[in-house]
Amino acid sequence: MLETEYEIKYNKYRLRALREEYDDDEALNRDIAKKIDDIYFKVVPPDVRVAVEADVDQAREQEWFEKNTFSIICLSDEDDERFLTCRSIHSVFDAAVLYTDRLEGVVGLPIESIIECFEDQTLIDESTYGALARAMPNDEHIAENFRFDFDGGILSVTDPDEGTSQYLLSSLASNIKKARQQTSWEDDQREIFYDLVNPYMEETKGIVL
Repeated sequence: MLETEYEIKYNKYRLRALREEYDDDEALNRDIAKKIDDIYFKVVPPDVRVAVEADVDQAREQEWFEKNTFSIICLSDEDDERFLTCRSIHSVFDAAVLYTDRLEGVVGLPIESIIECFEDQTLIDESTYGALARAMPNDEHIAENFRFDFDGGILSVTDPDEGTSQYLLSSLASNIKKARQQTSWEDDQREIFYDLVNPYMEETKGIVL
């Protein structure tokens, strides 16, 4: 979602009168947004706007990607394996956030408790998982193939273009926490996270610390 919230203070009597002239608050909000756009184009220098619009285009592409793709996931805990598709995880960053916020606290519980932590997911059988994994290189709607090995503490990620990489789950959580300490803005957290993780990928060719 490209929109965010921005709170301003305004005279409550004037605001009440203004709202009475509109059919609904959405119409008023659209007009206010147009006025903010006017200020944006008046105040922000042209060269800065070029960079901003490049960020907007990239965010729109990411938004489309997240709405139109899903990942396939294998959960491995002791001798139990479960398989599912998930529309809320599209990247290593997404998986790391999920592990940090929800999975880390339930590791060791029955695997059903782990499955409940995944939003917008559908359980599938092993044969369907295998078929989707084979189809992934030629299907743009399959984003990633994740394997959470909770016994070994490892996340394996297979990307259609980059192949398979492995990450220590504990280190992913640590890097998410470090990124959050530096900024509350998720886009910046994502960038900081990958700065912390990526250097190890080329050096180790295996488990990423």
